[in-house]
Amino acid sequence: MIKRSSLIFYLLFLTTSWIYADQGGDDTFGYMWTNSNGATSIDYEWINAKDGTRLFTLLSSNQYSTTGISLPFEFTFYGIAQNTIYISTNGWVSFADPLAAYSVNSTIPTTGAPDSMIAVFWDNMTSLTGGGGAPGVYYKTIGSSPNRKFIIAWDGYYFQAPNQEVNFELILYETSNLIKLQYNYINNGTTIWPNPVIGIEADGTDGIQYPAAAVSNNSAVLFHNKYLGNVTEVTMSPDTAQAGSFETFTYSFLNIDLTGPAGLGKADRFAIGNPLTNPLSVTGVKINSENAFIQYNASPPNQTGFATWYYDTDSLIIQTSPFEVIDSLIVTFNQTIDNSTSSGNTYGSSYDALLDSTSRQVSTPIAAGAVDIEVIGANVTYYEFTPATDQITTAGTGIDYLVTARDAFDNAVINSDDVTLSSPLSATAVFSGGASLNFSGSSTISFTVTDNTAGQYAVRIVNDDDPSISGVSGLITVNPDIEDTLVVLSGTSPITVGTKRLLQVRLQDTFGNVISGEDVLFDATQGSGYFGTPLNGDSIVTTDNNGIAEVLYTASSSTITGSDEISVSLNAISNTIVLPLQAGAVAYYEFTPSGDSTMTAGIGIDYVLTA
Repeated sequence: MIKRSSLIFYLLFLTTSWIYADQGGDDTFGYMWTNSNGATSIDYEWINAKDGTRLFTLLSSNQYSTTGISLPFEFTFYGIAQNTIYISTNGWVSFADPLAAYSVNSTIPTTGAPDSMIAVFWDNMTSLTGGGGAPGVYYKTIGSSPNRKFIIAWDGYYFQAPNQEVNFELILYETSNLIKLQYNYINNGTTIWPNPVIGIEADGTDGIQYPAAAVSNNSAVLFHNKYLGNVTEVTMSPDTAQAGSFETFTYSFLNIDLTGPAGLGKADRFAIGNPLTNPLSVTGVKINSENAFIQYNASPPNQTGFATWYYDTDSLIIQTSPFEVIDSLIVTFNQTIDNSTSSGNTYGSSYDALLDSTSRQVSTPIAAGAVDIEVIGANVTYYEFTPATDQITTAGTGIDYLVTARDAFDNAVINSDDVTLSSPLSATAVFSGGASLNFSGSSTISFTVTDNTAGQYAVRIVNDDDPSISGVSGLITVNPDIEDTLVVLSGTSPITVGTKRLLQVRLQDTFGNVISGEDVLFDATQGSGYFGTPLNGDSIVTTDNNGIAEVLYTASSSTITGSDEISVSLNAISNTIVLPLQAGAVAYYEFTPSGDSTMTAGIGIDYVLTA
């Protein structure tokens, strides 16, 4: 098995030092700011609010006003959920009734400022006529839940001395609770304001003041969280994939622990490590359970409800707008799986927020192996025999085989298919356990094949449901068993003296398999018979393809009591051919007594006449 780990990318992030130029702020609660001026920056995107609701009519010099309106969505500020906002003509808002004009600004934090305050451009301003259209304070809501934006814009106002047109706005973000200040026009090239105050304040003891001198035309400042919480539950499904397949995975970052300030956005960049060879491709992203618009892009989006992604070396990077992910991010991606099976493939992940001041964190799987996959074999395409080479055995001795089901990439495949074994070239081969087998949730089956008949054949295995899935063993050669016997084939009836007879024996094993090519010794051990020419006492003959050795034998030439005996042997194997001797056809008659005889008249002579 191959095991690859995807730790390199996010461990690299852990050791990377980030430079937070153009950032600052260090209140007790947990806010900081990032502006639009530097390498680490936010986007300036002016939103025209003059098509919204106008709050104040034209005011005369030195007049000011504050009014409260209901928010279109709940907004959390310094950990407190707010539903009402109070807007002042002097460039600030408060989530608490200020009960005073606060026309004269002061440093933040201070008891001289309203509690729960956002100072967008706080100074004593007037609305003298002139400039770009009807001056006033406008507000409107754009977007759809849960990613709406509430905009308050101060348009056409002037500083008291000298008169100078200003144009700035506040944007409150639903769900992420971010605070963005944007400045369209506040400077005609000369310093025209005495000392405006910009910043946020919880009360007289906690807040952040932004340097007003850093504000310029077409610029922005974002107040956001400076802490990163913990992703306590990470999981991925499915946990198996077939080798060579095109698989869809769902990777979930869940239950983000909002350690620190409650209600603030917590993360916006996520990395998923890839332990396999082929890259990942995103097909869907859910931010806080809402489907996001996705785009292949290395730059993060500047709008809520959007996500960008790209593949970097061996990791998939997903980015959202700043601090948008509050409780979950769910990513759907595709991947072509490696052709080789493997296990313990970990899709480790990490996360951070691009603008915060904390380090990238490694996420925690919901359980051991929750982000691991096992690459398993694909569909079975053939069967492999082990041993794969040709085999030689003897009759009655089996050969053990292991058959492995494999896919097109040669991976072992776990299955429960039914298969049938056969031996097309042998009618006598026998399989242990029978010819019908089942893989039974394994990638292999084993069996023993035995044949008592000498010869050559191969074993074939075929899938019962799909005959195109098959496999064939190497050639099996079955030799006769070593326990050979010499079987006498020739007749053993009495032989006439002096006559010839063809003697035959067959060399075979205990299973009746004939043995060719062996030298058999014929030896006349009794009688005066011979092989070939007289006085030739023995003969060596090689068995033919039928295992037969044969020799022409001439029997003894005289009648004797008993038989001719011929010993037939091969090494330690032997047999005896016994041929009883008998006389031949009548050739003459013999008188006994045979000589001349003298007899007296009237007295007979006894003779024995022998044929």
